[in-house]
Amino acid sequence: MFNNLPKQAETIHFKGGDNKRRFFEALPAEFTRQQATELGTQFKLAPRTVDDILKNVLGNGVEKLKAGHYRKVKLFS
Repeated sequence: MFNNLPKQAETIHFKGGDNKRRFFEALPAEFTRQQATELGTQFKLAPRTVDDILKNVLGNGVEKLKAGHYRKVKLFS
């Protein structure tokens, strides 16, 4: 069953433009959801959009340490 699942892309692709990518790159190595939503306002992103971005990159660029705490992970050397 696991082998039938689609492979994850090596890079993160953001739908909707460059603004979301720049927001993601501006996040510190470790951050909270609150910090991310505050930073998101600088990029004109609603808190719901920030939540969607975090959900989409979870496991593919970001790991969840505990509720509301995240760490960016280096995918490749």
